[in-house]
Amino acid sequence: MNPKAAGESESGVDVKRLVEAGYDKIAPAYLEWATKTPTTRIEEIQKLIALLPASRATKVLELGCGAGVPATQLLAKHFTVTGNDMLDSSETRRD
Repeated sequence: MNPKAAGESESGVDVKRLVEAGYDKIAPAYLEWATKTPTTRIEEIQKLIALLPASRATKVLELGCGAGVPATQLLAKHFTVTGNDMLDSSETRRD
């Protein structure tokens, strides 16, 4: 029996690559939706901002940031933010 590679399912599918391909496929449509569709995201982020120490020295790690809209952009106005998404090309740092 051959050992499975990291991220490989029982059926031999590379799950990480499968998820990455799915995100790549929907990313442009999601970004368009996220920038045009009213949600409570901004209000929730503002609540978070109010709870954190108001300082550029405050560091925030945003996981699953995608293009950084709107959370990374809003957080970066107040804090040092490192955003990281599953895809290397989405990683961003805003000081």
